[in-house]
Amino acid sequence: MTTKKEGLSLPEQQGLEPTIEYYIDNPVIPMCAGIALVKDLEHRFVASNGIFSQFSGVSPQKLQGLRDDDMPWAEQRDIYISHEKAILSGETYKVIEPLLGHSKSLIHTAKKIIYDSTGRPAGTFAMALLLDVAVEFNTLVSASRIKRIMNYGHYKLAPMEMKLLYFFLQGFSRGTISTLLNVSTSTYDSYIRNIKITFGVSSIVELKEKCISLGYHEVHPFQLLM
Repeated sequence: MTTKKEGLSLPEQQGLEPTIEYYIDNPVIPMCAGIALVKDLEHRFVASNGIFSQFSGVSPQKLQGLRDDDMPWAEQRDIYISHEKAILSGETYKVIEPLLGHSKSLIHTAKKIIYDSTGRPAGTFAMALLLDVAVEFNTLVSASRIKRIMNYGHYKLAPMEMKLLYFFLQGFSRGTISTLLNVSTSTYDSYIRNIKITFGVSSIVELKEKCISLGYHEVHPFQLLM
């Protein structure tokens, strides 16, 4: 049995993990820091908090039953679905991904399985921190077993540019990357300008969004193995 507080049924007050049935009945997640989101096995939205509404443009009540196809980020839907499938298959990891809705941000997301009242997997619960590009979040990078050993597709980067891009996508700061690669910050800036030209973007925000949308944040370039 659940207790009632301010109109919400709160099983967690008794030390229980809320089931998906709880979130179906209570689609508004009362959290104020970061994004909280529940989806079912069909990748349909079940519950969310107010911060997520700033990106979707839809209130939690009206969001229930919709999919990523219905959102402003429909073109990036495969990113989210692939991560949810990995979680449901047994992966446990945190991942950096773009959220390009009415507001735009990089988010650091931790996902876990949510169960139904019988104890069977019923979907995913995600909590995400909004990341400013100035934040050094290298300690928060993906812990997924998914790591591709390859270079960056058809983008022709010099070996040093590949190394720099790798560290850049892992969230290391300009100063830290310069130290790791033993180059000056002005040389770092020159490499970044060339990489932006190669990718056809005008800012580091666009560069990070484009690379993550292509899955390059999960790439480990050959040059780092040599």
